[in-house]
Amino acid sequence: MRTTMRCGFAGTCALSVCALVLGGALSTLCAQVTGEWEMAMDFGGRTTYATLSIAAKADGTLTGTWGSSDQTFKLDFTGTLAGKTLKGQLTSPRGTREVTGKKIDAAAALAGAWEFTRETPQGARTSTLTVKDDLTATYAVRDTTVPVADLRVEGDKVSFKVTMKFNDREVVMEFKGTLKGDTLAGELTTPRGAREAVGRKVAPKA
Repeated sequence: MRTTMRCGFAGTCALSVCALVLGGALSTLCAQVTGEWEMAMDFGGRTTYATLSIAAKADGTLTGTWGSSDQTFKLDFTGTLAGKTLKGQLTSPRGTREVTGKKIDAAAALAGAWEFTRETPQGARTSTLTVKDDLTATYAVRDTTVPVADLRVEGDKVSFKVTMKFNDREVVMEFKGTLKGDTLAGELTTPRGAREAVGRKVAPKA
């Protein structure tokens, strides 16, 4: 099915309006367009990429973000949705450019190395989650690396558990969060309680 789209982006690259111009079941079309898209465009012979994130609100309207810039400007997109490909023209104050996007599979997008930072009473602590294509993973803290258990990806929601050994004591830690582009944000829960944890992708597929 090919679907014509007309979208307006405004305010810190936020998608303010996204109308699907085609007859058919709106819920089906929303399911096809929502999610993460890797958008590619040509800038003077150099291909650049940005992540387009589209989500459906409770009232059925769509909202989203383009890239991760803090700048404020307006973008208009008109194009065609065909399966997992989004192709069209992006217009900004700098002109109009051809853009092509492919839908990102959440499980595939998780593959790679993620550096987590969380606050503790002793200060910031850094750890690394490394995920392979088959969704097996390891979790490293300082010089200790352990396998990840029960890694799950459901839509943009990610959860996993790890068991770390400190001297003769084992500590189970559980992470629950949301994957958005190159950021994996949520909470890491230990016997001492839950703390905010933010992971940023530092390397592609392991």
